[in-house]
Amino acid sequence: MSRKALFEAAWKRPLTEIADELGITSTGLKKICDRHDIPTPGRGYWAQVRAGKSFPRPALRPVKDPRLEEVGILGARALSPAVAAAVQASRAWVAEGRKTPSKLPLAAAPPPPGATPPETVEAKTASLAHKDLAATRRALSRARPDDDGFVSVSGAGIVPIKAGLASHPSAITFLTALVAEAEARGWSLQATPNRVHLMIAGEPVAFRLEEQPTKIPHLPTPKEVALKKDRDRWGGDSQTWRTWDLSPSGRLALIIEENDYSGLRRTYSQRKGHSFEESLDAILMGLAAHAALKVERRREAEVRAKAAAEAEARRQRLEAFKHRETRRMAFTQAVDDALAERAKLRTVLDHLKGDADAAVHGPTGMDAWLRRRLQALDARLSLSALKISARHAEIGFEEPPTGKVGSRW
Repeated sequence: MSRKALFEAAWKRPLTEIADELGITSTGLKKICDRHDIPTPGRGYWAQVRAGKSFPRPALRPVKDPRLEEVGILGARALSPAVAAAVQASRAWVAEGRKTPSKLPLAAAPPPPGATPPETVEAKTASLAHKDLAATRRALSRARPDDDGFVSVSGAGIVPIKAGLASHPSAITFLTALVAEAEARGWSLQATPNRVHLMIAGEPVAFRLEEQPTKIPHLPTPKEVALKKDRDRWGGDSQTWRTWDLSPSGRLALIIEENDYSGLRRTYSQRKGHSFEESLDAILMGLAAHAALKVERRREAEVRAKAAAEAEARRQRLEAFKHRETRRMAFTQAVDDALAERAKLRTVLDHLKGDADAAVHGPTGMDAWLRRRLQALDARLSLSALKISARHAEIGFEEPPTGKVGSRW
């Protein structure tokens, strides 16, 4: 596209929406704009615009390098029609003002470490939380933090969460706002034996909340240093302590646990200095896209399964046909061998009958044996006998009904 077209688009809609349509991340699109010297709105711009404020738009300055006038985006993925329609419908919901904004108060500032026990967190959030989040609240109140200060909960009827104690009110507040916005769109939470899913147009979408950790380089303790020296003395070269120390940062992230390697965004992190609720529109748009993609993938899988079943049925029919033909040919060959044997015996018997001295000078009893043998063959080759033999051998010369596959056929 032209540099001017991208500039106009960047000041009409958020970069996240444009990036979704182009099939790249908003960070990647921002880097492209910076590379082509295209000014873009700063953080919080669109939130203030939705609040009724207006700001003058900067001018697009000319560039010295004419090659920058054309913007090329490589590797962009095209959304399927079903996913694009879901994204557009979610975007239209917000644009037309049909959504129900959350009026929930934001969580209070984090208390000092150890000042707020889980029971107090439960009491503060109970009046705000949605009824479907009761099990999640109870699980958070009963769980204990690990060595890094994170509490992890999951299980039947629980939204999987990993967060520090101080972030529990924010997590419940955000989940309550998420449920309220989802129900305004006709979605709902559904409890399962292992977790909670968000039902979007009848399609379950799994997600979880995680607090982004703060990473600082680990300073080894004297005990760890002594252990390392002891290992070094015996030729060990492995490090005995961790590289980083992790601690809660206060920034939450929602991870959509669907459609791996699909190209759709799966992680939505809270921006610094902003509440997580400000990202609800983008998150709900992403959830809708993943639900549509799940439906599309399931239908594609059903089509592939149906094609595979039809191919297997064709293979079985062909295999059954080959088996029938082999058995029929074997039966026919047996009849042909019996006819040839009868003709041979008949020729010898006629030869003996044509010689007057055969009864005196010929082999004793040969004519009687030939007659007995011919009589047995005539009995085996009669039509009624052949019918009985074919039925006993399970050989049918009539074609089976269409679609019937089995050993008898």
